[in-house]
Amino acid sequence: MNSKYAQGRNFEYKVANLLKKEGFLFVSRFPGSKHFDIVAWDGKYLFLIECKKGNYSEKEINKKKDEALSVNAIFRFYYIDEFGKVCMREVRGETK
Repeated sequence: MNSKYAQGRNFEYKVANLLKKEGFLFVSRFPGSKHFDIVAWDGKYLFLIECKKGNYSEKEINKKKDEALSVNAIFRFYYIDEFGKVCMREVRGETK
């Protein structure tokens, strides 16, 4: 197992644990998935989550955001900032 894979997997576990502490009722990782890293449900809303420990492009993140919003899910993006802090961006679709 390469170290980048292990670092990414460990970060996904860390985010999954944060979600559980937040009170999410269902949290599941999708290892090696081409879609989303984590799917979570808080009892009311579906969350599709992308985790990036290393580099990422805004184009890549926007594509994932659009995919999540197309199925009426809330998109969350977790990443590590330049100071080593876990950060999160959340995007919700428009309510009709």
